[in-house]
Amino acid sequence: MNMVDIDKLFKKAEELGATDARIRITKTTAKSVSSVSGRIHQSNVVTSYNIGVFVSVGKRIGGVSATVNELVNLEDLIAKAVKIAKNSPEDKDWPGVARGLSKAKVTGVYDEKTAGMSIEEIAEIVMTSNELITSHDKRLKPISVGMSVNVAEDIIANSYGESVSTRTTSLTFGVNVRSKDGDKEGSYGEYRLYRRLVDLNFEDLTKMASKRALDALEARQISTGSYDIIFEGLLFSRILEVMLGPAISAYNVQMNRSPLKGKLDSEIAAEHVNFVEKPHEPWYPGTKEFDSEGIATKTFPIVEKGALKSYIYDFYTASKEGKESTGNASGGLGQRTVPAPNNITLLPGDANEEEIIEETKHGVLVCTSIGYWLSNYISGQLNGTISHGYLIENGEISHAIKGVAFSDNFYEILKSKLDLIGKTLVPSARMASPMVRIKSSTIAGL
Repeated sequence: MNMVDIDKLFKKAEELGATDARIRITKTTAKSVSSVSGRIHQSNVVTSYNIGVFVSVGKRIGGVSATVNELVNLEDLIAKAVKIAKNSPEDKDWPGVARGLSKAKVTGVYDEKTAGMSIEEIAEIVMTSNELITSHDKRLKPISVGMSVNVAEDIIANSYGESVSTRTTSLTFGVNVRSKDGDKEGSYGEYRLYRRLVDLNFEDLTKMASKRALDALEARQISTGSYDIIFEGLLFSRILEVMLGPAISAYNVQMNRSPLKGKLDSEIAAEHVNFVEKPHEPWYPGTKEFDSEGIATKTFPIVEKGALKSYIYDFYTASKEGKESTGNASGGLGQRTVPAPNNITLLPGDANEEEIIEETKHGVLVCTSIGYWLSNYISGQLNGTISHGYLIENGEISHAIKGVAFSDNFYEILKSKLDLIGKTLVPSARMASPMVRIKSSTIAGL
């Protein structure tokens, strides 16, 4: 990370007319192995250095990013950022780049064992997963299996002499299985994100994917109607990223694009619903010491006993309201940030997953979905096609379903329909949720 003379670049920016500047440098080493149809398709170890430059020229801003190598003139990069800023429209509220850089005391973002994994060890996991699929049942074949281990170093500095740095690990694992029995076909895929190897139980994930691919052979449509819908924790975490994340962003609130504007201390959910920003939880994907501007992350309530307690802020949106950033800036290298969740958590309830299913007389268990990311957080309209799920009858799983979709209003769900919350959190990239049950939702089927 010493390839770049940051102070020299800040001096160059000042000479060219920049009021202030932020520079972010990342070094990432990615080791990845992927297989297709049971055979190794790709195996790579790639190390990349990247830089992002973001400058202010008065109330105008501009930014650029590039890969750091011998072909890139970094002073030219500074000049380009300044030129972009000078030709950009003024923002009367622009406060300059973030100041007050610091980092929270956080454990659980870097794991030595994960960082030290060899490409051969990763390949062994990938191929063992393939073998587990083929040995599980003769009707199964692997579509693809892949794993990537990433070690990242990140430095953020501003022209006010402040800087922060961190080192993190992460890994991804994905498995896709195809089933075929005569004319009947099915499939199932699972994708997970972790901070460390010890949390990856790839054998169980592979077995689950294999079982669900077999279940898909007997999948059939169900009638349109009202059902209690049970969302598995990982899927509901991802739904929360789409529906709640943008709604509590101070940027969207200030731009009149959030239905939660003016709702602080108002009831937006049932009393048993609590959301907390918890970016210091060890080993969660969203755990971090500082945000994309270098501001320390914080733990604070978002929704407490159903009442909205806070929006999430970056430096810009906080400055507009005379507040401090909540440490939620998110943005790519050389880009303007916007507020986004780090690890907002739906606090667990007291029901285990078996109890939630047993207490459901007429419902649907939704494991995976497509299209939910197109839902509208402004209106609250939540829609998705169920790519894998099960019909529940009298507290028992009946059979897999296909060709059906779910529909409801997200804000009505929070207020009156989310009646059961599980005990076990399952995190996505930015949210964490247990299994939940939604009463009387619409399923569109036959």
